[in-house]
Amino acid sequence: MPVDPGSPLEALAEAIALQEAGRLDAAEAVYARLLARDGRDAVVLINAGVLALARGDHAAAVRRLEQAVAIVPANAVAHGHLAAALRASGRDDAAARAYDRVLALRPGDAAAIKALAELRARP
Repeated sequence: MPVDPGSPLEALAEAIALQEAGRLDAAEAVYARLLARDGRDAVVLINAGVLALARGDHAAAVRRLEQAVAIVPANAVAHGHLAAALRASGRDDAAARAYDRVLALRPGDAAAIKALAELRARP
């Protein structure tokens, strides 16, 4: 089934394509437009959080990703991105808890296991 032009799904696909192409300002503008329409869209919040993390805006990344996990608490991907944002912002204890949540949702997740081991190995 084709996506309706101008639909939120089409806009999300556009934002993701822009983000993947490195056009972060344009992608951020589309995410902002989508969040203005529906601030509880977890997929948009996750992608906006990933974009903020890529830009080094750790506070915005954590904020968006915390909003996303509040909406979809069983989404291991959202928890993984939140953990990465927390870790990047120097909040290692909170990052470890987020990685623990990833593993509770998706046991055996190699990336979470590795990141958690690195965090726990720090003095």
